[in-house]
Amino acid sequence: MDFNTRLTGLFEKLSGFSKERPHAGQKYRLLGITADFVEVIHQLRTDVLRRVSQEAVIDVDTDIDYSEMAERALQAELPVDVKGWQSEKTLSETLAETEVVGRLGTDDAEALTGLFAGVDCLSLPQLVQVVNETLGELNSVLLQIDAQLKRRHSKEEYARLYESEKRRYMSSGTPGRVRQAFDEWLEVCDNAPTLENICDYRLEKVLHLFEKNGVKADHIHRATHYKDEIDFEQLDDEAQRKWAYKHYTALRQMTDWTDGCLVANPASIGRTFYLARHEENAKARRGVLLRYLHKIQLAQQKLQRLLEAETAGSGDTDTQLNYFAPGKHLKVLLSEEWFEIHRTDKQYDHRWTNDFVNALMASEHRDYIAREWARDKRQDYIRGCVLGLLKEGGVVRGSMDSIARSAGVCDNYRTFSKYMGQCRQEPYAQWVLDYITKT
Repeated sequence: MDFNTRLTGLFEKLSGFSKERPHAGQKYRLLGITADFVEVIHQLRTDVLRRVSQEAVIDVDTDIDYSEMAERALQAELPVDVKGWQSEKTLSETLAETEVVGRLGTDDAEALTGLFAGVDCLSLPQLVQVVNETLGELNSVLLQIDAQLKRRHSKEEYARLYESEKRRYMSSGTPGRVRQAFDEWLEVCDNAPTLENICDYRLEKVLHLFEKNGVKADHIHRATHYKDEIDFEQLDDEAQRKWAYKHYTALRQMTDWTDGCLVANPASIGRTFYLARHEENAKARRGVLLRYLHKIQLAQQKLQRLLEAETAGSGDTDTQLNYFAPGKHLKVLLSEEWFEIHRTDKQYDHRWTNDFVNALMASEHRDYIAREWARDKRQDYIRGCVLGLLKEGGVVRGSMDSIARSAGVCDNYRTFSKYMGQCRQEPYAQWVLDYITKT
């Protein structure tokens, strides 16, 4: 609901009422205005106050200042003509009978019903007092919302805000177009990009992110040069290099660098989204950042698999087993956006997937998995089997083809789908299913 327009209209109606000459239907007209205020109070409690009390929310105050609106509620109070009271009952007795004031303090949808009860025993001045009580309650709710918006939010709230915006992005048509553009780039590279190709692609997308104002660097006064990360020294123009380093410093305040990859920091990005929510084009900038982080992620997935293949090809399977590599890459796979779309329950979050992989790589099957991982072209097979078991255990949903297409592990998604279908023959299959049942 557009609360700004709704409340402004009601305040104008109330202002016009105070200027009217007395007439027979005046009391009932005022009652209708009051009923509208009660309805708005109920919706503010349920649709706004409840949300901002639990989460960092960016879409409830884009066009309304709750503090200013609270002040307007007090200014809209009507004068009470004490001499005009017609009832023999005291005001407090009458209000107690109608239960108006008591109901206003709750989010009970039946508050409107309480407002109409016993209206015939209220004189116009007494009804004016009810209106002022209602405006006082409106003032209280608006101030509570304002306080919640200004409170210190937790990292978990900011992280959930980022995840919410990311889900909104992933449910749009943009990710499909991003994937298609990336696949077209792979075709240009004959589906065999070199390490240099991928690093150049990532650099290009990072620069495009800056050019499209997806990252604001106005607050950066001293740019940091992050050694062994994105190489901006290859840019010809010195001024462009300084510009790039400045924006990259701002980007790194929202991201982490892990195992040669630029990865989102959910809490930091969520905090940036929240604090910048009132800035011009804030929504568009959020979309730009999410879109280009997605593009960068696609390139880095390819980069990791290329490095993985090189390591497997040059490794000696008779040397000490590497338990770290399969665990790390399984965690990366299960932390990508597609997993949230296909998971069956929110309990299967990053913590759950990380705990699952850690437990798997600490189980009696760790040697087998490490040996298989070290074999040439077996990494995608293991990924497929683990995902197939997560599907059988009810952690992810959808057909194998749809999951394989979303995961984007193999160039031909049907190859990955076939790997998923072979999961039951693996020696760790029952262990995975038992783990899912226990957790």
